[in-house]
Amino acid sequence: MPGTRKLGKTTSQRMAMLRQQVTDFLATGRMETTVTRCKEIAPLAEKMITLGKEKDLAAYRQALAFITREDVAKKVFDEIAPKYADRNGGYTRITRIGNRRGDADPEQLFRAIFLTSYGFTGTQARRFPHRRRSCCQAGPRRRGCGGQSGSQHCSADSAAGDAHRREDQSHGR
Repeated sequence: MPGTRKLGKTTSQRMAMLRQQVTDFLATGRMETTVTRCKEIAPLAEKMITLGKEKDLAAYRQALAFITREDVAKKVFDEIAPKYADRNGGYTRITRIGNRRGDADPEQLFRAIFLTSYGFTGTQARRFPHRRRSCCQAGPRRRGCGGQSGSQHCSADSAAGDAHRREDQSHGR
Protein backbone atom coordinates (compact mmCIF):
# COMPACT_ATOMS: atom_id res chain seq x y z
CA MET A 1 0.00 0.00 0.00
CA PRO A 2 2.65 2.64 0.82
CA GLY A 3 5.10 4.05 -1.72
CA THR A 4 8.67 3.00 -2.41
CA ARG A 5 10.52 5.18 0.12
CA LYS A 6 12.24 3.15 2.83
CA LEU A 7 12.71 6.02 5.31
CA GLY A 8 15.68 4.25 6.90
CA LYS A 9 13.54 1.56 8.54
CA THR A 10 12.73 -2.09 8.06
CA THR A 11 9.37 -2.95 6.52
CA SER A 12 7.63 -3.72 9.81
CA GLN A 13 9.01 -0.59 11.50
CA ARG A 14 8.06 1.55 8.51
CA MET A 15 4.50 0.20 8.35
CA ALA A 16 4.00 0.69 12.10
CA MET A 17 5.29 4.27 11.84
CA LEU A 18 3.08 5.09 8.82
CA ARG A 19 0.00 3.56 10.45
CA GLN A 20 0.57 5.63 13.58
CA GLN A 21 1.21 8.84 11.66
CA VAL A 22 -1.90 8.37 9.51
CA THR A 23 -3.92 7.74 12.68
CA ASP A 24 -2.53 10.86 14.35
CA PHE A 25 -3.11 12.93 11.21
CA LEU A 26 -6.74 11.82 10.93
CA ALA A 27 -7.29 12.48 14.64
CA THR A 28 -5.94 16.07 14.57
CA GLY A 29 -6.33 17.15 10.94
CA ARG A 30 -2.75 18.40 10.66
CA MET A 31 0.81 17.23 11.21
CA GLU A 32 4.30 18.70 10.99
CA THR A 33 6.86 16.26 9.64
CA THR A 34 9.53 15.90 6.95
CA VAL A 35 8.95 16.10 3.22
CA THR A 36 9.42 12.41 2.50
CA ARG A 37 7.17 11.29 5.32
CA CYS A 38 4.45 13.70 4.14
CA LYS A 39 4.65 12.24 0.66
CA GLU A 40 4.28 8.75 2.09
CA ILE A 41 1.44 9.57 4.46
CA ALA A 42 -0.73 11.55 2.01
CA PRO A 43 -1.94 8.66 -0.20
CA LEU A 44 -2.55 6.46 2.83
CA ALA A 45 -4.64 9.12 4.57
CA GLU A 46 -6.60 9.75 1.38
CA LYS A 47 -7.31 6.05 1.04
CA MET A 48 -8.72 5.98 4.58
CA ILE A 49 -10.98 8.95 3.81
CA THR A 50 -12.13 7.23 0.61
CA LEU A 51 -12.94 4.10 2.62
CA GLY A 52 -14.93 6.32 4.97
CA LYS A 53 -17.05 7.54 2.08
CA GLU A 54 -18.17 3.98 1.26
CA LYS A 55 -20.05 3.63 4.58
CA ASP A 56 -20.30 -0.16 4.73
CA LEU A 57 -19.05 -2.78 7.16
CA ALA A 58 -16.33 -4.12 4.87
CA ALA A 59 -14.83 -0.65 4.40
CA TYR A 60 -15.01 0.00 8.15
CA ARG A 61 -13.14 -3.24 8.85
CA GLN A 62 -10.50 -2.38 6.24
CA ALA A 63 -10.01 1.00 7.88
CA LEU A 64 -9.73 -0.62 11.32
CA ALA A 65 -7.07 -2.95 9.97
CA PHE A 66 -4.89 0.08 9.18
CA ILE A 67 -5.91 2.80 11.65
CA THR A 68 -4.58 2.01 15.12
CA ARG A 69 -7.42 3.55 17.20
CA GLU A 70 -11.08 2.71 16.90
CA ASP A 71 -12.25 6.21 17.90
CA VAL A 72 -10.28 7.69 14.97
CA ALA A 73 -11.82 5.18 12.54
CA LYS A 74 -15.26 6.15 13.79
CA LYS A 75 -14.37 9.83 13.35
CA VAL A 76 -13.28 9.16 9.75
CA PHE A 77 -16.59 7.50 8.91
CA ASP A 78 -18.89 9.84 10.86
CA GLU A 79 -17.25 13.28 10.60
CA ILE A 80 -14.41 13.48 8.06
CA ALA A 81 -15.72 11.46 5.10
CA PRO A 82 -19.12 13.24 4.86
CA LYS A 83 -17.28 16.57 4.43
CA TYR A 84 -15.71 15.19 1.25
CA ALA A 85 -18.83 13.56 -0.21
CA ASP A 86 -18.71 15.76 -3.34
CA ARG A 87 -14.95 15.59 -3.82
CA ASN A 88 -13.07 12.81 -5.61
CA GLY A 89 -9.60 12.72 -4.09
CA GLY A 90 -7.33 15.59 -3.16
CA TYR A 91 -8.35 15.62 0.49
CA THR A 92 -4.93 16.65 1.79
CA ARG A 93 -2.48 19.47 1.19
CA ILE A 94 1.25 19.67 1.89
CA THR A 95 2.69 23.11 2.72
CA ARG A 96 6.37 23.90 3.22
CA ILE A 97 7.04 25.59 6.57
CA GLY A 98 10.83 25.84 6.48
CA ASN A 99 13.78 23.86 7.78
CA ARG A 100 13.93 22.05 11.08
CA ARG A 101 16.05 23.78 13.68
CA GLY A 102 18.20 20.84 14.80
CA ASP A 103 19.41 19.32 11.53
CA ALA A 104 18.04 21.75 8.92
CA ASP A 105 15.92 19.03 7.34
CA PRO A 106 13.11 20.63 5.31
CA GLU A 107 9.83 20.31 7.19
CA GLN A 108 6.31 20.33 5.80
CA LEU A 109 2.96 21.08 7.29
CA PHE A 110 0.54 18.38 6.27
CA ARG A 111 -3.13 19.17 6.69
CA ALA A 112 -6.52 18.08 5.54
CA ILE A 113 -8.45 20.35 3.20
CA PHE A 114 -11.82 21.16 4.68
CA LEU A 115 -14.23 22.93 2.38
CA THR A 116 -15.58 26.25 3.57
CA SER A 117 -19.26 27.10 3.66
CA TYR A 118 -19.29 28.51 0.15
CA GLY A 119 -17.70 25.53 -1.58
CA PHE A 120 -14.11 26.71 -2.04
CA THR A 121 -10.98 26.04 -0.03
CA GLY A 122 -9.47 28.97 1.84
CA THR A 123 -6.89 29.89 -0.80
CA GLN A 124 -9.42 29.76 -3.65
CA ALA A 125 -11.89 31.84 -1.68
CA ARG A 126 -9.30 34.57 -1.10
CA ARG A 127 -8.16 34.47 -4.71
CA PHE A 128 -11.64 34.56 -6.27
CA PRO A 129 -13.88 36.64 -3.99
CA HIS A 130 -16.37 37.28 -6.80
CA ARG A 131 -17.30 33.57 -6.85
CA ARG A 132 -18.66 33.61 -3.32
CA ARG A 133 -22.33 32.90 -3.00
CA SER A 134 -23.58 35.25 -0.31
CA CYS A 135 -22.93 38.93 0.08
CA CYS A 136 -22.07 38.47 3.76
CA GLN A 137 -19.37 35.99 2.87
CA ALA A 138 -17.94 38.31 0.25
CA GLY A 139 -16.13 40.38 2.87
CA PRO A 140 -16.17 44.00 3.91
CA ARG A 141 -16.11 45.42 0.37
CA ARG A 142 -19.93 45.71 0.32
CA ARG A 143 -21.69 48.47 2.22
CA GLY A 144 -23.91 47.63 5.15
CA CYS A 145 -22.59 44.12 5.66
CA GLY A 146 -19.26 43.93 7.49
CA GLY A 147 -18.45 40.47 6.15
CA GLN A 148 -20.24 38.72 8.95
CA SER A 149 -21.73 35.38 8.17
CA GLY A 150 -24.52 33.76 10.06
CA SER A 151 -28.14 32.82 9.85
CA GLN A 152 -29.44 36.14 11.24
CA HIS A 153 -27.40 38.56 9.17
CA CYS A 154 -28.37 38.95 5.52
CA SER A 155 -30.45 35.80 5.32
CA ALA A 156 -33.14 35.30 2.72
CA ASP A 157 -35.93 36.47 5.02
CA SER A 158 -34.20 39.56 6.46
CA ALA A 159 -34.45 43.09 5.20
CA ALA A 160 -30.66 43.37 4.87
CA GLY A 161 -30.59 40.36 2.57
CA ASP A 162 -33.32 41.85 0.38
CA ALA A 163 -31.48 45.18 0.24
CA HIS A 164 -28.26 43.49 -0.88
CA ARG A 165 -30.09 41.49 -3.54
CA ARG A 166 -31.77 44.65 -4.86
CA GLU A 167 -28.37 46.37 -4.90
CA ASP A 168 -26.92 43.46 -6.91
CA GLN A 169 -29.77 43.59 -9.43
CA SER A 170 -29.45 47.33 -9.89
CA HIS A 171 -25.71 46.98 -10.60
CA GLY A 172 -26.31 44.18 -13.11
CA ARG A 173 -24.66 41.40 -11.09
